[in-house]
This record gives sequence, structure tokens and C-alpha cells, in this order.
Amino acid sequence: MDNQQAKVTDIEIGWVVGLLDGEGSFFLNGRNHKGDRPHTRKYQITPFIHIVNQSIPILNKLTDILDRLELAYYVQWNESHRRTGQFTRYTWILWVAGFKRIERFLNMFQPYIVGKSKQADVLRDFINSRKEQLKGNSNSSYTEEEIGMIDKIKTLNNTQGQSDVPQRLHARQRVLIS
Repeated sequence: MDNQQAKVTDIEIGWVVGLLDGEGSFFLNGRNHKGDRPHTRKYQITPFIHIVNQSIPILNKLTDILDRLELAYYVQWNESHRRTGQFTRYTWILWVAGFKRIERFLNMFQPYIVGKSKQADVLRDFINSRKEQLKGNSNSSYTEEEIGMIDKIKTLNNTQGQSDVPQRLHARQRVLIS
């Protein structure tokens, strides 16, 4: 019993989801190997989730929660340089990559994601589609729909937060009569 890890609370799950909604990004990265066309076995699409921040206490809390959930991740440190070339700050990026890791991550957090739920849905759809395509055939090419999901998630990421709704909930649209 001494080796049992501390349970993750619902509040901690909510905290991670808030961080995902606010600081997280969802990607499908498609790339050609040696210039091959998308329908060849050399084309690879990889799902990614990442969270970027500067706060070390936030990173420590996040990694503690993910460790207790036994979810795999990778942390990358970046030095930011402004156009002057001078160092300005460090940022960290927490990466989750690959089908099984993303699937476990989505199983834990997707039901609670609000702001980026459409991006999470695209990742889930992609993973489910690949699982279906790969049944009994580990060399299955990507479908047109799967390749199209790359652009779909890019579009969702680029239009995030853009709407006709006022940015402040208490703001009202006013008509000026002259």
C-alpha cells in the first residue's frame, strides 16, 4: 500500500482541462518522407496535443497530475528571442504524441473540454478511423477523409475565438442614431 500513488481529484482534472482549453493546441501533422505522395506508405500523419506556458509552478503541477494518471508526455524547453536576437524568456511545451497516448489523454479529458472540443473531436475521429483502417492490415494507406482532417483541424485552430459574439459577456451591441 505504500507504493500507491495519490488519487487525482475532480478539481485537478478540471484544472488540466482549463489549461488545455486556454493554453493547449490540438494538431494532426502530415508529412511526406522522401517526397512521396500522400497515398503511399511513406506518408505519415501523427496526432499531437501540446500545452505552452512560462510558469514552472504550472508545469510542476501539470506533470504531477499526469504522472499520477500514468499519462505519457514529453517536456521541451525553448529560449525565446525577440527580433533583436536577445534572450527574453524561457517557455516550456508539454507534448503528447502518438495514437495510444493521445487516445488515453482524450479518454481522460475530452468529456470536459469546451473551448477546443471540435479539435479534440477531430483527433478522436482520426484515431478511430485509423484503428478501423488498420484492422488486419498494418500497411493501410490514409483515406481522403483522414488526409482532409489535417486541414479541418488547421481551420479550427485558425478560427478559434472568432465570432460575432462580443468578447465581453456583459457587452451589448448598440445602435447609434444620428
